[in-house]
Amino acid sequence: MIRITKPSISNNANWFGIRRLTVLASFVFTSAICSASAAIIFNGGVSGGGGNMISPKPPVSENDPEIVEEIVGKAQTTVLEYIWQKRNEYENNRLPESHRAAFVPLFEADNKIENAVRSTRLHIADEHACWDSQHRPVDGSTVTKDSNSICISAYNIAKKADLSDIHPQSAALMIHEYSELVGLSEEQAIKVQARALEDLRSK
Repeated sequence: MIRITKPSISNNANWFGIRRLTVLASFVFTSAICSASAAIIFNGGVSGGGGNMISPKPPVSENDPEIVEEIVGKAQTTVLEYIWQKRNEYENNRLPESHRAAFVPLFEADNKIENAVRSTRLHIADEHACWDSQHRPVDGSTVTKDSNSICISAYNIAKKADLSDIHPQSAALMIHEYSELVGLSEEQAIKVQARALEDLRSK
């Protein structure tokens, strides 16, 4: 049993000194965590099941969320085609060296990402952001009200990305979320997302 003894009046000075040190340590720890989270968000993903676009091209004019929703929906086909292409490169030892760090963990995962794409419903939010496990607004997330689904926010994407950049950004973001579903870490999912975005933008 742990016994907590209230300090006597004569020890009040020491007690309040300890309390001040405790509060200060908590503040420093919280600040460090917030800084780390901010760094992750800047790089495309956040811990807790959510992700963001990576360096989207700013919109030249205001985007229509309905048009963005349609583009996001069509991007799912691109995701499957791209994954098949990269797996083929991996299995035939033609994966570029610069892509190995991103895609080898994905294709060596216990669960196939192709199965995740086919079996997971895509929820496109056109009036609000998606949310991560800590209820922070994000562009995409594995945290949804419905089981076995991912969320992509057409609402967020419409505000952040130029129309010409929406298709590759949406597809790369979906790949990020599917990568998490098959067991990749946030850091690994961001690497896959970044390489996919690079490839998809060049097409």
